[in-house]
Amino acid sequence: MSDGGVVVISGANRGIGLAIAKEFLAHGYRVSLGARDAGQLVEALGPEDDHRHYAHFDALEPKSATAWIESTIARYGQINALINNAGSGERVTLMDDNDEALDRLWAINVKGPLRLTRLCLPHLEAIGRGAASSMWRRSRASACAMPSSATT
Repeated sequence: MSDGGVVVISGANRGIGLAIAKEFLAHGYRVSLGARDAGQLVEALGPEDDHRHYAHFDALEPKSATAWIESTIARYGQINALINNAGSGERVTLMDDNDEALDRLWAINVKGPLRLTRLCLPHLEAIGRGAASSMWRRSRASACAMPSSATT
């Protein structure tokens, strides 16, 4: 295993995010993982060590993104990759009159990843070869769906 750099992963406490984190760890990368409940990261991956940094991140709390990225830089001094994985599969149909749900969906699935990308981009550019990726699962892609009666 070699030091492959530092990978920042949101929504790393379960599912795809957890699987991605485990894969990077298995290949010698250092990971900075964000989740609404950082304690779940300890349960899933064990305690923090030289290769694991855990932070509270909630896409509905912009300051949590700033604090997380600042703590990552303080700990590792660099960011080599960002994987925006946190998201909501909450459904909002065209005919829903539910602005609160739509605002939540927009904040979590669009503004959250954009905020993290903006925070990480200067660090990715500084190393000259960084990468950023946003995961879009089918549940998110269809989260703002047409009601079934409108598609027939």
